[in-house]
Amino acid sequence: MTDRIAGEIFEKCYDSKKIGVDQLKQVRHSLSYSYYLAKGIVEGNWPEVKAQWKSFNLTSLPKTKRPLKPTRIPTPENLREAFTKPWTPYHALCLADFVVRILILWHSHVFGLRPNVDIAKVKKSRDHFINANERYGWTEMVDGRSKLHKQKRGTRPWRVYVTCLCPGGHHTSVPEDLLLRKDGNPYDAPTWTTTCPLAAMEFLQQMQETDEWAPYPQWFEGKGRYGRNVNDVAKAAIEFLNLQGIPEQFDRNSGRKFLARWLAKLGIGYDISLHIHGDLEVVWAGRYQDNLSKTYYRCREQSKDSDEATSALRTFSRWVVQNPDEPTQPLKRGEKFMAAMLRRMGGEQDVQDILAED
Repeated sequence: MTDRIAGEIFEKCYDSKKIGVDQLKQVRHSLSYSYYLAKGIVEGNWPEVKAQWKSFNLTSLPKTKRPLKPTRIPTPENLREAFTKPWTPYHALCLADFVVRILILWHSHVFGLRPNVDIAKVKKSRDHFINANERYGWTEMVDGRSKLHKQKRGTRPWRVYVTCLCPGGHHTSVPEDLLLRKDGNPYDAPTWTTTCPLAAMEFLQQMQETDEWAPYPQWFEGKGRYGRNVNDVAKAAIEFLNLQGIPEQFDRNSGRKFLARWLAKLGIGYDISLHIHGDLEVVWAGRYQDNLSKTYYRCREQSKDSDEATSALRTFSRWVVQNPDEPTQPLKRGEKFMAAMLRRMGGEQDVQDILAED
């Protein structure tokens, strides 16, 4: 690759008039990566590419035919309502399908998995861990975090964590002797919190009778057991919100935007939220959470310390369970300054605890 060749590639893409501005930016990004490989300079680009970008008339490019950015996104209150409505025998879903949807909703929206590549990695995974005593669990993503460049792909392990939603600060496990009828419902009323995602993991492990269980199976009434996976997992999450009494039609790919919403609402800093989404601070702030306070935190690895990795998720769980009816007011300008100062002094956990109490 040379400066001249890079310029010719970029110019031909523009002259084709078949790609939009966002696609042209992706071409520029790819050429920037080739510049890094050739010159070893990070965040640079070929001089000819830079010069041509300034000369392009971007308004002449075709508009996006199918916008991919979600515009219909649930609010944190929507998910709090969904996670505080337990299963009953009158629910449209049998209990076996209900608990799968609880796990799906947590993965797709609370953890903010991308609807295709991320969900597929969890769907294929059979590597799980449950710690009922410490009230958390995780599923390992196959080949690790997504959206990594070429040789970095598959080199960054990533776990999708859940935290307990049982009220009172104590987890109630699914009974080991639980039996289901062929219709996927229990013989007796559930004794655990049916909306707890950690309990959902226990439920799936017991009903599939293996530690290598599938996370998104469907219940087969005729055979009285779990079978093949839910086909469109992201769509199932949106449909489940409707079944839980939230009638709005949200976008299928709204999960990551929702993650940014609840992080902003609960005042979670980037150095804590990183262990969920894994994006660079500039990327996360630019694409999802534009009101994010800068921390200049450079780490890209998910912490292997479960307390650190689940810190933000535990704050969300406390907010859902402890104050289900009390609205949380956004921070005022002065309060934002105080919170930022406290974070700079290493008091991130103090900020989260204070916000969780309000």
